[in-house]
Amino acid sequence: MRSIAGWPLPLVRAIGVLLGGVLYWGVASRRHVVMTNLRLCFPSWSLGQRQRVAKQVFVYFAQAWLDRAWLWHASPEVLRQRLQDRKSTRLNSSH
Repeated sequence: MRSIAGWPLPLVRAIGVLLGGVLYWGVASRRHVVMTNLRLCFPSWSLGQRQRVAKQVFVYFAQAWLDRAWLWHASPEVLRQRLQDRKSTRLNSSH
């Protein structure tokens, strides 16, 4: 994971998309849980809608997991480039 810290963020995101797809298809028990929850919470959604959302859940999970690499191990400069203090941005834009 430490080596991922210096990789360009678009590459990390792309790997997250691939890993999310592998997890969606490879971990049937988790996919079943997600699909069941979506069916119960959104009964009016079509099967296709639930599948699209479920796939995206796995992608977001994988991307968030990969984000830990650069959040924990990247240089302060990389962190400054990638992170934004939303409170400061809001305060600065209101003046």
